Amino acid sequence: MIHTNRVRKALQFAARRHDGQLRREAERLPYITHPVSVALLLADADADEDTIIAGMLHDTIEDTQTTAEEIARAFGARASALVLAVSEPKTNEDGTTLTWKERKEAYLEQLARAEDSAVLISMADKIDNIESKIDAFEKEGSVLFERWAQKTEMYVWFHGAVLEEARKRNITGALRDRLEKVIKEEKEASNIVVAES
Repeated sequence: MIHTNRVRKALQFAARRHDGQLRREAERLPYITHPVSVALLLADADADEDTIIAGMLHDTIEDTQTTAEEIARAFGARASALVLAVSEPKTNEDGTTLTWKERKEAYLEQLARAEDSAVLISMADKIDNIESKIDAFEKEGSVLFERWAQKTEMYVWFHGAVLEEARKRNITGALRDRLEKVIKEEKEASNIVVAES
């Protein structure tokens, strides 16, 4: 990993902002484990420093009180723009709360307009989320999916749409290969759940 002073500061910033938040797994891990995993995946893929920083901060706007302006002041305009590109809007222009699917569709529209590094962050995010879900599924079985807001098919759709964006841009490499692999595993787990219902 590129362990520069800026990356270290991004880790500290993310740890402070996500303090007290927990992952949704049965084993209640501190939330910071997720952004760190995303940053590590990006570093392994030889992403540049801004992309690694944005990966570390990718959920701060969406899940904390952090603003894009704060990120821009601390880490620069590009890192801030990347975080914005992978942050789901919660409302539309008139302030109406978006449904789960509307949020995902808006996210995908933002991603389509963003630079390739945002797609790398999105892929790393989805990889870590799916791998965590598969690990939990192997331990807990289908009871895991009772904690999720949507049916598994909706997550498979969303993750597949991120993969499709990478394919459209001809983004290749280890992240794309790994995302393809874990989406296949997610589909298999989803089929098991459907068969059990």
